[in-house]
Amino acid sequence: MVYEARYSMKASYILAGLCFMLSLIGFAAAGVIPNNSGYYPVTGWSIVAVCFAIAYIFLRRGRGGGVEARIDGAGVYAPRFSPEPVPWARIRSVLPVRHGAQRIVRFELTPDAPQQADNAVLRATGTLDRALGFGDFGINTTYLDRGQAELLAAVRHYRPDLLEENGRL
Repeated sequence: MVYEARYSMKASYILAGLCFMLSLIGFAAAGVIPNNSGYYPVTGWSIVAVCFAIAYIFLRRGRGGGVEARIDGAGVYAPRFSPEPVPWARIRSVLPVRHGAQRIVRFELTPDAPQQADNAVLRATGTLDRALGFGDFGINTTYLDRGQAELLAAVRHYRPDLLEENGRL
């Protein structure tokens, strides 16, 4: 059983559309759309620029098609964390997290595991997450085309001992 997930094209396009709709507030503030509240060009065009930039990110994700997470016999591949799969022997535990609409699966590595994120920001957040008890890295399945339940089923298939019944690391 192989779990392989990419960004959901549908979710990305919906979020981009919502950003474009939100930019209407900026057009109204800038004076492009007439209103009775007054005009604030700097604020309005700033809102438009931010909304368009975020919409661009969502559109790019929707068209990207690259693998964001893969779980197979070799281990857990999360390219934002490491360019190589993390072998199962280096994973100590798994924590499924549900926070509002977010669905995240956190992975705690063994102390001897040398793999750290290539990105300095992700290394720093990994250190903070470890200190707070949330493991070393995570996969956010919220906007992926395959969900948290499928990811956990794949983990259960390869390493059922990693999933604790109490849901904590």
